[in-house]
Amino acid sequence: MAYWFEKNDMRRFRRVDIPARLLIVPSRPTRTGDIFTYGIDYFPPSVQKRLQHAQSKMHYWINHIQEQQDILAPVFAEFERYSRYFGGWVESVSQQARSPRTEVASWLEFHAYGKGVQDLEELKAHAPKTFQYFDLLNQKMQAYYRHFSSCLEKSDASQFQMPEPLESYFEIDGLAKNFAASVNHDQKVPLVQALYYLYLYTSYYFRAYDEMLNDFFPPASPKAWRQKEINLSAGGLSVLLDKRYPANSRCAIHLFFPDTGQRLDFEASFVRSFTASHTHKETNAFNFNFPDGHSQKVVVFEIERYEIRSSMAVAAF
Repeated sequence: MAYWFEKNDMRRFRRVDIPARLLIVPSRPTRTGDIFTYGIDYFPPSVQKRLQHAQSKMHYWINHIQEQQDILAPVFAEFERYSRYFGGWVESVSQQARSPRTEVASWLEFHAYGKGVQDLEELKAHAPKTFQYFDLLNQKMQAYYRHFSSCLEKSDASQFQMPEPLESYFEIDGLAKNFAASVNHDQKVPLVQALYYLYLYTSYYFRAYDEMLNDFFPPASPKAWRQKEINLSAGGLSVLLDKRYPANSRCAIHLFFPDTGQRLDFEASFVRSFTASHTHKETNAFNFNFPDGHSQKVVVFEIERYEIRSSMAVAAF
């Protein structure tokens, strides 16, 4: 993340990769549209690439399933379609401020998808264990649709409302972890591989929704903010994320350094984003707009303190 600064005098500030708890919130929402949103892109190139990879792998392994492929392939296709539809509305809300509630047909269609994938009875009769996996994934999908629907019903152009928190863990998540252990095994089972990549494919859409909710309703306590390694200088910072902030936007930057308990709150200008190929994430870079010299001095102090501690740790080793 060495190249991110914009201002001509940024070169005089040294930059250090330093851990900190970080919260970034755009200062203003998108001004036009059906629903309140910040205009953040939750499907940048890195996320799109992950979706394409999971989809490609899933299709590859579906084609290698030898038993009951005629029954299984349509079920995979339905889950893929339902996931993509969900993600499409996350993108429409977050980037276009467009809600399915504005049109009766769209809202009815959204609720139809919210019922989850139907017609799984044939699968239940012929492959009960596989049905169980699909059924658990269906339950998670229905929960996400229900929550999204509830938020949309309560929200308007002036505010985005979340009536209740979304569940953080589903039974399918634990089952998928067990499947993950088999993905790189020498004896690859096509059905297990296909199911695992379907889970990944749906999860990328669900994570985008989770990320959007986190931006709308960030934790109040600094100790609950996400721990990140940021590239920090006295003039700005860059951080790797699974999203991109709107071009030329102003954002509120909140930094918390756990070791010293120091918290900083100030405004920054978003200056650049690009995909970091080595991490498959998005580099988001900001220039600080300090209201006074105190905040900048605190940033310099934290950088120097971190460098001293790092040097001492190396010397002790």
